[in-house]
Amino acid sequence: MRKSIRNSAIATFVVGGFALTLATPAEAVETRNFAVAVYSGGQLRGQVYGVVNWTNGYGFNIPHAFLRDDSCDGYTVHFELYMNSNWPGGVRENRSGCNTTKIFNDIAASSQYTSIRYVRIKVCRNEWVDTCTTKYYYNPYVRV
Repeated sequence: MRKSIRNSAIATFVVGGFALTLATPAEAVETRNFAVAVYSGGQLRGQVYGVVNWTNGYGFNIPHAFLRDDSCDGYTVHFELYMNSNWPGGVRENRSGCNTTKIFNDIAASSQYTSIRYVRIKVCRNEWVDTCTTKYYYNPYVRV
């Protein structure tokens, strides 16, 4: 699903005793849903989902990421976030167990000089050898 949100900035100036009001459109925010699930043995084991708000070519925000542990097997789940090829955005883990969801708020990144072409989201079931699934979510403001 794609959604554009536009706000406006309003400025009022007094010139020669007259008030002049100007309304200018603020920067658009492109909102994209994301969902990544990991399976093992043919069963859903964990998933992460939410929305990515792309503010421009240089930044994004994930207001809430929901990390769900869908199995009762004693293994935890985590998700990793990367920008572009390997710019790390951290690892977040759900250790609460069986059929629980942990919420991570206000995940954001921005760069002053390098555009963020995509976010790579990887969700894993923490086993002896992790079982993982990775998906890419591309910035609509940047040509890849």
